[in-house]
Amino acid sequence: MVGEVLKARGVKGELLVRPMTSSMERFLSLRSIWLETNGRQNFLIESSRPSGELVLVKLEGIETREQAVQLGGLALTIPRSQVPPHPEGGHYMFELIGMKVTRTDGVEVGTVVDLMETGSNLVYVVKSDEGAETLIPATKDVVEALDFENSVIRVRPVPGLFD
Repeated sequence: MVGEVLKARGVKGELLVRPMTSSMERFLSLRSIWLETNGRQNFLIESSRPSGELVLVKLEGIETREQAVQLGGLALTIPRSQVPPHPEGGHYMFELIGMKVTRTDGVEVGTVVDLMETGSNLVYVVKSDEGAETLIPATKDVVEALDFENSVIRVRPVPGLFD
């Protein structure tokens, strides 16, 4: 996911988007985008421009506010083949979604279903098979290892985190 449609903006079908990339320039250089509707749909980007930390995006074929309102909350994605390589040892945040989370004592916590950015660190939103949600801070004292090869995040059971 490279962005999320927050809401419609104006009357001509423009969208207010929160970019989920580390580079505003990279986001603004996109020429097409996939919207995760009840099926994936590809749109050409007519224009995009910064609006503070957000971006105003005009998609081809979305001409009215009513059409744009229907897209609120949807994820914007690009094909994996268009994702630039990351620096050695680095990763993209979207790669964390779907990873299993296991404690270092062997207890399975669940699967990463979302990420939250706080002022100080990233937080993994982890959902268990039973539907319980756990918020795990992505800090060095909690996260022991990110194993992308096996799609597992190993976390330490620090006091207070799983009580």
